[in-house]
Amino acid sequence: MSKNFKVALVAIAANEAAYMAQFVYHHLRMGFSPIILMTNNSEDDTAVMAAQMAARLPEVIHIDADPWREVWPINEFQKRAYQLALHMIDGMQVKPDYVMFLDVDEFWVPLTGDTTVSAYINRHDAPDTMMFNWVVPDKDDAPFSNAFVPDFVGVPHNHMKMLWRYGGTVTVLNAHVVTAPEFQREIVVSGRPLTGRHATLGAPDHPGNGMILHQMFRSLPEYVATLERGNPADDRPFKMNRWGFRHVIRTGKKVSVPLGPEVCKAWEHDFPIWLERLGLSLLLIAGRRNAIERAARGLELYLSMTEADREPYRNPFLFVDFDAVQGFVSQTLSDPVRHLHRIP
Repeated sequence: MSKNFKVALVAIAANEAAYMAQFVYHHLRMGFSPIILMTNNSEDDTAVMAAQMAARLPEVIHIDADPWREVWPINEFQKRAYQLALHMIDGMQVKPDYVMFLDVDEFWVPLTGDTTVSAYINRHDAPDTMMFNWVVPDKDDAPFSNAFVPDFVGVPHNHMKMLWRYGGTVTVLNAHVVTAPEFQREIVVSGRPLTGRHATLGAPDHPGNGMILHQMFRSLPEYVATLERGNPADDRPFKMNRWGFRHVIRTGKKVSVPLGPEVCKAWEHDFPIWLERLGLSLLLIAGRRNAIERAARGLELYLSMTEADREPYRNPFLFVDFDAVQGFVSQTLSDPVRHLHRIP
């Protein structure tokens, strides 16, 4: 008989006010509960949005992790934040059966027709872990676009995220990998062999019957805004874990992964209604404006650098059309109501 599996989701969020509502909305639809949002190091209303969702949605928990930044070594922040979330889960009266760690630009998507994560786990006879390859969407390059389209096309990536059975003796813990001696039956959904625990040996030709839709790039201005966040573990002004704008799309093999027109239509129709019900619409719009302002700052800083100072950031800024970013920023900030109020 099928069991109603309870699956907890943990996300660490910084400067995600433009995106966090969509992330929570999607995963609530997929049946994740609780969703634990750990906010930190934000100049926008990420923490306000998380707190408001937590106040109005019993499935959402908000942890303000900023005080811990003063206590934990910065290079251990992510790991310790996940440990704190698990400690909170340990203290819950009703504990989950599974846990998943995702970033706010990552969406768990079943490709089996199942409507919830619990149904998906039942379909696979409840293994100890399930590993899902990233798939980077090809059609999310319009600013603040919705990636959930019926004719979805993306590029599979070798990196993965894991859904894992709660309650084991965890020996390795990070955003991609959880290891425990109790884990015996483990599934790589794409069927590719593993290299280590966080990735498959090369990108799969197809993600299989489930994937992590990873909005790694989004539109060009949003990409520059992401780079402008910098590296929390050091004083470099730009993120270094990107290899140029939409490089995966340029170099990888695209695959069609139909998401179903009725599913996508319902998703898009219900999202603005959900936002209004929770009073999040204005916070989302303000978050979008903040992202555009960060893109403007990032562009200005990069172009003001000498060639020698730019050199360490050559790869992240590959394929960036600076004139296009500047044009979009100027146009958007000249009339933000017109350009940013479109939802989703």
